[in-house]
Amino acid sequence: MLAIAAVVTSLGYPKVVGVGAAVGQAAGQTRVDVTVEILSVWGQLPIEWQVLLQVPLWLGLIGAPVYAARRKGTSLRKDFGLSVVRTDIPIGLVIGIACQLVLVPLVYVPFRLLGGSTQDVSEPAQQLVSSAVSPVGVLLLLLIVGVGAPFAEELFYRGLVQRSLLNRLGRPAWAIVLSAMFFAFAHMQSLQFPALVVVGVVFGILAWRSGRLGLSIFAHVGFNLTTAVVFLFDLTLPYS
Repeated sequence: MLAIAAVVTSLGYPKVVGVGAAVGQAAGQTRVDVTVEILSVWGQLPIEWQVLLQVPLWLGLIGAPVYAARRKGTSLRKDFGLSVVRTDIPIGLVIGIACQLVLVPLVYVPFRLLGGSTQDVSEPAQQLVSSAVSPVGVLLLLLIVGVGAPFAEELFYRGLVQRSLLNRLGRPAWAIVLSAMFFAFAHMQSLQFPALVVVGVVFGILAWRSGRLGLSIFAHVGFNLTTAVVFLFDLTLPYS
């Protein structure tokens, strides 16, 4: 986060007063003042910078399970279920697409019935997609959302975190829900939090029932790529 704040400042993008405010603004994931639209700052960064600034995050998400396996376990496959079978690809993709197009809109039905607006739910994704203004940018975008994020996040949240909680608590339901909440909280997006928890639970169930991460990884791929394709082709999500 500090690196992102430094990059944003050095490139001359808008900033607000205070270290915490600068970090929050640069991350594009939270608000520090009701009059400041923080999400726009991260989206202003070129896609190349966004890819570069994802690398430390992915190193942390992947490095923690690797370290844990070497320190206390045997391998990523045995300890955290890092394996894929052929059927994981189509089944996972279909589940991920369904989560994005069916499950997430259902999550926000009560919110809409109470008169709330869900227009800003997809704003972070729109900002990311809008930064891809060239063929190379589109390719980098697809690598971020379709390869890097699903692999790193599933290995960490459903592999390391969920399995560790299961070992500690002995209750699959608690392990799945708590890891899903941690997954959602780590994104630091209040409006997206309910949907991320529900989707995290789905991914967690897939990982737990199958005993491997292949299903949850490709479900995550389908979930993310659906959003990217929708905005690349100027389509509309059901909750937008």
